[in-house]
Amino acid sequence: MEIIDTYTTEPTFAIDLAIILPSALFCGITLLKKKAVAYQLAPVLLILLTGAGICVILQTIVQSALGFVLDAGQLFGLVISFVILGTIALLLNIKLLRRTV
Repeated sequence: MEIIDTYTTEPTFAIDLAIILPSALFCGITLLKKKAVAYQLAPVLLILLTGAGICVILQTIVQSALGFVLDAGQLFGLVISFVILGTIALLLNIKLLRRTV
């Protein structure tokens, strides 16, 4: 993991805290209140989360092909958790879109 380094960690962290977290909180609160805007925003956020899961899968495949080996903790913490969350987001999005279409 030393070779990969952390050049993208800080910008990613800033975007997560500045844009994604407030958007997700707003969406969640407005979903609980059953406001129309939440039903428009939720699919966008769920697609973003699904895309993150797919991106992590592809990234892991490429890293493995290049010879980077992840130990069990890194594999679970950095890969499997995102894949699980991406899968949940995909299933929720399918369920939401079937209800609203």
